[in-house]
Amino acid sequence: MKTVLLVIAIFMGATANANGKVQPEEVFGSFLDLILDQVEKDKNDNSINWVDDNGFDWQNGKVVLQDMGDKILLAQLEIGPAGVDSVELPRCIFGDNQRVSHLRLLVSKADVMIDTVRVTFQNNTTQLISVEDNYLKGEKTGWMPLKGAKDRCIKRLRVTGEVIKKKKGPIGHIGIGNGNIDIDIEIGGGNKPKNKAILQVLGLKY
Repeated sequence: MKTVLLVIAIFMGATANANGKVQPEEVFGSFLDLILDQVEKDKNDNSINWVDDNGFDWQNGKVVLQDMGDKILLAQLEIGPAGVDSVELPRCIFGDNQRVSHLRLLVSKADVMIDTVRVTFQNNTTQLISVEDNYLKGEKTGWMPLKGAKDRCIKRLRVTGEVIKKKKGPIGHIGIGNGNIDIDIEIGGGNKPKNKAILQVLGLKY
């Protein structure tokens, strides 16, 4: 209900802008952010099946592992306030997991700084990959080579990183009606990070 009232207030401020107190394009940007946030909430609804921006299928709120010719979607991880996530992979049987020579991370939902990727193989040997770079949502890392992975199946993946905070947006002043109600609103987000970034892990098959 609060969100609805805020949207109405922003819209009225843009259309009844007799005193020129706020720029319509700034208001539209804020309005669009509200719509996109609701879309993200709908995508997280466990009752919804959909295809994400990378073309991957989701069922019951979870990404489905998919074989894509020379590549395979191995897993999905999340970077949130804790700054770390890990996932266990099935054994290399029946195609649910396969030996891969390289890994690539696809970023969605939020901008993120990826620090490291730790790969644990089924024989419990490990490889630590140092990434240490920033990625915007929609971007992807390069292909990261795995050493000696031809004879080893991945058992576990662990990623560390941090969601990148947004910079503060400009302050807009909205007057509603005859100016009896004044609202100061920060447009374009604040300095708090979004809850989490999604990292989808692609493997390049041998």
